[in-house]
Amino acid sequence: MDYAPRLLGVTIFVFCFLAALTFGQSSEVERPEDKTTCEQNKVEREAWINEAERDQYTITRVSFSGNMYIRDRDLRLEKRTLDEGDLFTRKALRSSIKRLSKMKRIYPLTMEDVKVRLDRPRKDIEFLFCVKERPKK
Repeated sequence: MDYAPRLLGVTIFVFCFLAALTFGQSSEVERPEDKTTCEQNKVEREAWINEAERDQYTITRVSFSGNMYIRDRDLRLEKRTLDEGDLFTRKALRSSIKRLSKMKRIYPLTMEDVKVRLDRPRKDIEFLFCVKERPKK
């Protein structure tokens, strides 16, 4: 039995896996190349934020897009007021935007840089912060 095709397939799989680990690629991460990732209608966003605060939605996911060199962990440390599992408040969202905007490695954020998604049956809210890194010096 010839094992060369099987060995080649395993080698390619291992190479791709190691490359993904090395360069931080993941099928779950939304890549900044997708320009539509961060777009959301202002009226829709505000309505969903109002609904989530009024009906006491739970924060289930906070993710980031546009960070190529800044680690996700570093961004999470800065937005400390908006944590998964907490009840959503507009005050916590504003505070997180303000804290993230103080980072010297990214341009300041506004509410327009936040994409909101609701899961109404579960009363969950998800956030995507769209950051833009400053050029490296």
